[in-house]
Amino acid sequence: MNEMIEDPLDIQPSWLVGILRESGFLDHEVILDLEIQPIDDAIGFLSRIVRILPRYSENNQSLPQSLILKIQTDRPDFLGVAERLKAFDRECGFYRHISSRINGRLPKLYGSYSRGGKGWILMEDLSNMKHGDQVSGLNHQQIKATLSAISSVHAHSWQASELYSYPWLPTDDFWFRVDLNPLWTNLKNSYGLRIGKEAVALLDEFVMRQDEVFSRLQSCPRTLVHGDLRADNLLIDNTDCNNPGIVIVDWQTTTISSGAIDVAFLILGSEPAAERCGQFKDLVACWHSNLVSLGVNDYSFSQAYDDVRLASLACLSVPIKAFDEHCGPNFKNAREAQLAECYIFRHIEASVELNLSELL
Repeated sequence: MNEMIEDPLDIQPSWLVGILRESGFLDHEVILDLEIQPIDDAIGFLSRIVRILPRYSENNQSLPQSLILKIQTDRPDFLGVAERLKAFDRECGFYRHISSRINGRLPKLYGSYSRGGKGWILMEDLSNMKHGDQVSGLNHQQIKATLSAISSVHAHSWQASELYSYPWLPTDDFWFRVDLNPLWTNLKNSYGLRIGKEAVALLDEFVMRQDEVFSRLQSCPRTLVHGDLRADNLLIDNTDCNNPGIVIVDWQTTTISSGAIDVAFLILGSEPAAERCGQFKDLVACWHSNLVSLGVNDYSFSQAYDDVRLASLACLSVPIKAFDEHCGPNFKNAREAQLAECYIFRHIEASVELNLSELL
């Protein structure tokens, strides 16, 4: 069953029977046929997602009634990114070797296969939860709930030497860490007047000193980092609006680095300015207190706050790289233009508000 899938619509019942039997989720039952539903509103640039609805030979409600299959993207430009990042190797490695030991809600894994940036993952269907939306953003309680969820991952792997034993898990390897000079020129020419002189000056300096900023982050405590923690990669249960349930998905960019990167990426990228304004320190305190409650005792709040501010500076590369990946200013569609502008205005405005220029 370890073979590449090119078109999920070609999957046959016999394939799914083999996967579910190999993983212990199916005994003697047979799958008579399948309904395969492309999920067009699933937001993913390195992958495609379909829902599989099997019809079993026996009516057994303990069997999965629907499953989610994630396979590599069919867009050549994003497939190149996936191959460079070895996206499926990372995500399959996370689910196979780490996810079961994390104290937090994650989709159940039924099977997986990877070869660099291509592969597939068959997992639990959690479509009863709401999919986060990057453009709409997250409210303050949803950000706090996400910080609680990611702190479980960070605390489990805090300064853990075993992370370095996984050949699929790189160190400080982010999709947004690239040569920014030509990309920043393009963004500045298109948006310089809209982001303002102070922001342009900050970004000019940051682009020149990007390597120094990331080098400084290497002195922060190391842990397992999601690397793309944002609204589009969350499933949200809003049954209790004061304490929403969060499931973090899409672990294709996981890496060893500073957990502060996830915190900065989430707050600056997914919380609209009107919701975030004046709340930054409170959110860092939320993440830090969760770490402490989970056994991280050698990390003060002042360290955490300084690390997240430094990580926020490093994340200025996100809007620059995102603008390029979405082919700005000649965006392919309205959604990609909206996503690029979310990164541009949220990250850059927050960086000015937090006076991050003083870190350079």
